[in-house]
Amino acid sequence: MNLRNKHIRQIAKGDVEIFKLFYESLFQPLCVFSYTFLKDEREAQDLTQDLFLTYWNKKSEFETLDLARAFLYKTAKNRCFNILRTQKIHQKYSEYVLNNEQSYIKQMIIENETYTLLHQTINALPSQTKRIIRLSLAGLKNKEIADHLNISINTVKTLKGHGYATLRQKLSRDMLALTILSVLLN
Repeated sequence: MNLRNKHIRQIAKGDVEIFKLFYESLFQPLCVFSYTFLKDEREAQDLTQDLFLTYWNKKSEFETLDLARAFLYKTAKNRCFNILRTQKIHQKYSEYVLNNEQSYIKQMIIENETYTLLHQTINALPSQTKRIIRLSLAGLKNKEIADHLNISINTVKTLKGHGYATLRQKLSRDMLALTILSVLLN
């Protein structure tokens, strides 16, 4: 199931079944994310379980899937850094992360600006094209998109082609600004 903003609102109202689906869809990616910092699979899993408990306790604060995901990833990163700072076994890696923090932050700024630009450009597309592009970016095939939206596969192909052409056109103008930002941060 593809999670949507409505599911996050259902979780905010206490829907445990939707929360289970949310948990199942994000548990593994968050474990992998945490593992990249901690290099300890069990510790990454424990941390991720705690993240979902924290999320559940704050569930009413989130209205969109993007906010919920951002909260989980940001909290995971912060907790990982706290663990790395306090455990001597990870001291060498912690020093590496801290020494390269400025480079990491620069990279995150560029990634965030790129994501924001892409998100804004997709949101400016006509509604049906926007839905098709988002489903395509989520990994669905044309046939799956057509079935999901109850439209013909030819309509999907046409709107998808127009949508990607529009994205290429609009984003190519803004890539210069991102390139300049990248140069200025380095």
